[in-house]
Amino acid sequence: MLFTICDSESVFMQDGASCHKSRLTLKFLDQKSVCVIVDWPPQLPDLNLIENLRSIVKTKVGKRIFSDSEDVWSAVDEEWNGISADMIHSLYQSMPS
Repeated sequence: MLFTICDSESVFMQDGASCHKSRLTLKFLDQKSVCVIVDWPPQLPDLNLIENLRSIVKTKVGKRIFSDSEDVWSAVDEEWNGISADMIHSLYQSMPS
């Protein structure tokens, strides 16, 4: 089975790392009625576009200097919204079939 059974329209994907599969984590997600993709291999960013996008944002934001946390979150928002559709398409095309 790919998803856990729940009554939610939300689906949460995380890798199969042991900290993500702890009883406490799974109990919390169950209490919040969040469907979780199960049996996903741990540490497999080449099959998860968000890992690559997060890395792009982190690199760009890391090159800046900030005076406070509001500036950091503004930069994250700006860089995230600045990711082009071409970049996402390129990442998608780089994934193995």
